[in-house]
Amino acid sequence: MPQTRSQRTMSRNANIHTSANDFNNITKSTMNKIKAITLTPVGGFIALVFATVFIHWALVNLYISLCAPPTIMGLMTTMISLGSPVCYFINVTQVELAKHYISIWGSAGIAMITWIAAKFSVAKKS
Repeated sequence: MPQTRSQRTMSRNANIHTSANDFNNITKSTMNKIKAITLTPVGGFIALVFATVFIHWALVNLYISLCAPPTIMGLMTTMISLGSPVCYFINVTQVELAKHYISIWGSAGIAMITWIAAKFSVAKKS
């Protein structure tokens, strides 16, 4: 028996809702996996490194485009904008972020050495 137009529409709508629900379930599952990884110490470290690198890259490019364009005319623009509070803020922020990045890696190295030393001291006691 052939389907009526309303039956075909209802069937199509059911398929659309099913695929939307599948997509939502997959998205929620993926987000839960990302949260689980990020909440580990290593995942948090990796997320912090990527965030720091991205923000630094964005600030450097913003500084170049606003304050020091790489052209001959940019040389003249830089002479005017060098003392700008906005340019100064961007420059100081990216320099401090670079210092922060060095501290992150130093802390990770110290944490790794401490973890290895703790593993060896537990092994000796056993």
